[in-house]
Amino acid sequence: MVDLQRRLAAIVLADVVNYSGMMSADETSTLRALQKHRSELIDPLVARHFGRIVKSMGDGLLVEFSSVLEAVSCSVAVQLGMEERNQETDSQPSFKLRIGIHLGDIIVEDEDIFGEGVNIAARIETAAEPGGIALSDDAYRQVRDRTDVVWREEGEQLFKNIPRPVKIWKWDPAAAVTRDVPDTATSNPIDDVATSIAVLPFNNMSADTEQSYFADGITEDIITELSRLPNLLVISRNTTFTYKDRAVDAKSVCAELGVRSLLEGSVRKAGGKVRISAQLIDGATGAHLWAERYDRDLDDIFEVQDDVTQRIVAALEYKLTSDIHTRWTLPETRNAEAYDYMLRGREQYKLFTVEGNAKAQSYFKQAIELDQDYAAAYAGLAETYRHDWFMGNSTALEHALQFAEKAGSIDPSLPLVQEALGNVYLFLRQHDKALTAAEYWVEIEPGNADAHANLAGTYHFSGAHRRALPHIAKAMRFNPFYPFYYMLYRGQSLLALESFEEAFLAIKRATAHNPEALPAFVYLAACAGLLGRADEARQALDRVFEIYPDFTTGWINTYLPYKNAPDTELLLKGLSTAGLQES
Repeated sequence: MVDLQRRLAAIVLADVVNYSGMMSADETSTLRALQKHRSELIDPLVARHFGRIVKSMGDGLLVEFSSVLEAVSCSVAVQLGMEERNQETDSQPSFKLRIGIHLGDIIVEDEDIFGEGVNIAARIETAAEPGGIALSDDAYRQVRDRTDVVWREEGEQLFKNIPRPVKIWKWDPAAAVTRDVPDTATSNPIDDVATSIAVLPFNNMSADTEQSYFADGITEDIITELSRLPNLLVISRNTTFTYKDRAVDAKSVCAELGVRSLLEGSVRKAGGKVRISAQLIDGATGAHLWAERYDRDLDDIFEVQDDVTQRIVAALEYKLTSDIHTRWTLPETRNAEAYDYMLRGREQYKLFTVEGNAKAQSYFKQAIELDQDYAAAYAGLAETYRHDWFMGNSTALEHALQFAEKAGSIDPSLPLVQEALGNVYLFLRQHDKALTAAEYWVEIEPGNADAHANLAGTYHFSGAHRRALPHIAKAMRFNPFYPFYYMLYRGQSLLALESFEEAFLAIKRATAHNPEALPAFVYLAACAGLLGRADEARQALDRVFEIYPDFTTGWINTYLPYKNAPDTELLLKGLSTAGLQES
């Protein structure tokens, strides 16, 4: 007699909508397309989220996860991926999936699973909408406060052969972006979850607490160098810095961010000396993969950064190309004092205030005085002048262009240089140049969330709205605690594609992320107007004038650099319907 094993598991059932009809119409194409979706999208996502495909049943799939959060994140990523693939493949059958998820007890026999938990998941799957997900209340309680997925309560439902009613929650596909959604529509997906890392902010161990900018700068530069590696998932600075000055458990952080390894360390700077300690930790076991302490002169800081990065790469057993290795052997500057001013400038610029921007300009100029060929300092200076332009200085964009192109002439391989060039070109409405820079930024720093978000925004304003969506999905995976404008870019692109309901929900979530963001409320008012929701449109427009009393249609033409007139006209039409007077 075989001993049956029982365990608690997250059970996922997926089924293709109208599969029989599709098979009747074209059996060969349907089978080929389904196999392609499985091999390129579904199976890699299941592996990435630590799931196990138990069996496939024609048009259905039974998957087991040890974590409900991973089950939900994987399922949303699958549905978003299917949506993108359906939009991009006109010649193949369009597939819609229903997905049901339940947390329950299962019986394991050999490689198969059985029991009431599986039966309930199968019944829940039938309640899901095409392209959507249905979730049992048992599963919902595990994820309700842990993702940004919008769930709709459907109440208790009775299912055949299930003795008790089951409370159901449904996922609205139009609001579906989690804190863990990888890009599902690029030609270079990250399939190896072992090559994923988060770099926590290094602790400032200096006697002077104001030296924290230096420790933060070291951390950011290590993140930047790691983000240059293709197929290495590196969590964004914006997310990892939410753990700053917090006592954390490495295994818990890795689980929360969905990575396999964690780098943490400390920096002590005194006079012309610096001590850097770093340790790489395995997220599954908590074991140290590598640790080192460096006591060096400040002038050697660049060699230390290079060594730390290459030690991480070796510990991850990542194969370096000669091109990437060459980049690491060429520091941005050899002047430690200029580097210090650069870090001070970056810290002040990120405050996004008038005072901080002025201080950043001063620091970047001092860095340039010490090193006339410091490309990163010129790029930083360009960004401060672009900020001045946003604050009303009409001539500042010309200065921004001058400094960005100077940076590009010195070292176009630096991500910050391409960021500055792309941003300046975009607002000068030189869209082809902006796209070249934005695409090159992603090429040289493929693991940077902001690079993908920036490219998404550039695609949107250049008229390639559909191409923006997968890059926003990837940015959200790299930066789970993403800023409001990631969701706004998604909403803007969907609005331009006239998917107004889906756009409205995305933009509304952007306003929830940042209630002071003027552009988010501008687009919310326009989208509500296009949907004919007069009250919501009026409320959003009222908020626009609360934030910026002098708002007119002239703001649209000045600060929203659309290449194609119909995109601007659609936005203005929505705002007019919302009640904005022409000016």
